[in-house]
Amino acid sequence: MEYVNKKTEKLVNHLSSKRICLVSHVHPDGDAVGSVIGFTLFLKNMGYNVRGFLKDGIPYQYTFLYGRELIEKKLTTEGSDVCILLDASEFSRTGFEKPDIPIIRIDHHKTGEIYSEYDIVETKSPATVSLVLALCKKWDERYIDENVARAFYTGLLTDTVSFLHANLFTWAFQDALYLSQRAHIDDIGFLVYERKRKSFYALLMRALKRLSFDFNDKLAYTFIKNEDFKETNANGEDTDGIVRHVVSIDGVEVGVNFIEYEKGIWKVSARGKGKVDLALLCGEFGGGGHKNAAGCSIEGRLEEVIAAFKKVFRRWEEYL
Repeated sequence: MEYVNKKTEKLVNHLSSKRICLVSHVHPDGDAVGSVIGFTLFLKNMGYNVRGFLKDGIPYQYTFLYGRELIEKKLTTEGSDVCILLDASEFSRTGFEKPDIPIIRIDHHKTGEIYSEYDIVETKSPATVSLVLALCKKWDERYIDENVARAFYTGLLTDTVSFLHANLFTWAFQDALYLSQRAHIDDIGFLVYERKRKSFYALLMRALKRLSFDFNDKLAYTFIKNEDFKETNANGEDTDGIVRHVVSIDGVEVGVNFIEYEKGIWKVSARGKGKVDLALLCGEFGGGGHKNAAGCSIEGRLEEVIAAFKKVFRRWEEYL
C-alpha cells in the first residue's frame, strides 16, 4: 500500500483543477463499469468538470447503478485536460482512437503500457475500483457518498468473483467493510447475479450441450456461434457468466468459452482454479487479465481456434 499511497498523493496534486475524462475497455465488466461510474460521481460531487465514456455502454446487469445515464458511448476529449484510462492495459482496448491529450492509467493488470509518471498500476490490488477508492480517500473521502460506494462495491464484488479470487484478500475485505459502512450493499449481489434475461438461459443451454473435455478432463470448453445470438434473441451481454458454469465442474481446472461475436473472430473467455496462469496463457494471443480470469481474441474457424488454444495450453499440462 505504500506504493499506492505515494502515487495517489502525487496524482491528486496533479489533477487539481484539471478537466477530466474517464474511459475503460470494450465489453465492460463490473470493475470497468464500477470504476467509471463511481469515479465520475465522486468527481462531480467535488465540482469537477468530468465525463465518463464506455464504447459499449452499461451492460444490463449493471443498469441498477445510479449514474449510468451520465456515461457516454462516443468519446470526445474536447474541453478535457487529461484522460484517465481505467481497468485497461492499453488505450486500444477502449475501442476509441487514442486522444491527443495526456493519458494516465489506473489499473491492476500484469501487463500493459505505461503512459505517464502519474500512472497507478498495482497488480496486488483486488480490483481497479480498489485503486480508485484509495485515490478518492486520499483526495477527500467526504465525497464518497452512497452512490459512489455502491458503484465501487459492484466492481469489487464482480472482479473477485464474489470474493472467490483476489490478488490480496485482506485488501479486498478491508475495502468491502469500508464501502459497506458508506452504503447499503445487501442487494447488489442479487442485482448482479440473479437478474438474468431469458436469452441468457437460451445461450447457456446451447453452451452446456456443446461441452467438451480434454487433458484428462482438466480442461472443459464450449462455444457460442455468431448465429446463436440471432436465433436466441441474445447479445454479447448474455454470455457473461456462462464460463463460470464450465469451470465449476468438479475436477476441471480451466474452463473456456469461445464466443464468435463477429464471423471468424472468437473471443476467448477463460477461468481457472489456480494451477494455470491464464493471464500468461492468453497473453500469447495478445490478450491478458488475471491468473484465474483472462481473455483474448483468436481469428479463424472454430476448430482452428480451439486447436491453437490447446497447443498453448499443453505447455501448462505438467501443472494440472
